Amino acid sequence: MRIIFLLLITTCIALSVRAEVPYDDANANHLADKNCIAAISILRDVLYDDVEIINNKVWIKRIEPTADIVKARKSLVEKQNQLILKYAYSRELNAQVKDQKQKYQTSLFSGSTSDVESLIQKCL
Repeated sequence: MRIIFLLLITTCIALSVRAEVPYDDANANHLADKNCIAAISILRDVLYDDVEIINNKVWIKRIEPTADIVKARKSLVEKQNQLILKYAYSRELNAQVKDQKQKYQTSLFSGSTSDVESLIQKCL
C-alpha cells in the first residue's frame, strides 16, 4: 500500500511540473512575451536609483523605497519572471529582449511614449 501511495504521489508531481518550451521567434505568443519582458524591464529600471554622467558631472536619481515602490518592484519582478521562465534558457531570447528594450528606449527618448505605455498596460 505504501508503494502505491508513493507511486501516486510521484506521478502527481511529475504531471504537475510544467516543462519549459524552447523560444520560437516565429510564434506570435512568444513575440508578445518578448515584447512584454522588454517593456517591463524599462519600467523596472525607472523604479530603481540611477547614476548618469553628463559633461563630467555625476547625477544621481534617487528613488525613495516607499511601501508602494517596493510593492511595485516585487510585482514587476514576479510578472517578468513568470514570462521568462516559460522558456528554456535561450541566448536568442535574451538578445532579442535586449534589442527590443533598446528600441523602446529610443522611442521613449524621441518623445513617442504612447506605444510603450499601451504595451505595458496590456502586459500587466
